[in-house]
Amino acid sequence: MQNANLKFVKCLHFKRYPGEFYHITLEAKDGEKVNVYRAEVEKRLYQQKGFLLTDFKLVGDAPSVDSDKFPEFKCVLSSIS
Repeated sequence: MQNANLKFVKCLHFKRYPGEFYHITLEAKDGEKVNVYRAEVEKRLYQQKGFLLTDFKLVGDAPSVDSDKFPEFKCVLSSIS
């Protein structure tokens, strides 16, 4: 997935783990196609507001259902601080 031009659509799932480690599942557009991606992010405790993207993978096509109808897919990005 080098040199992809992705545009964020919405967050499907967010989970924070001990040790300032996050898993984020999101939808992003690549051209006109919407795909699901999974990101792993680590907070750099020694840097103020420092985050490191440790992994970013294509999971598959976006689901055909509207994820806004399912509360378990709500994203709480504001908890990343």
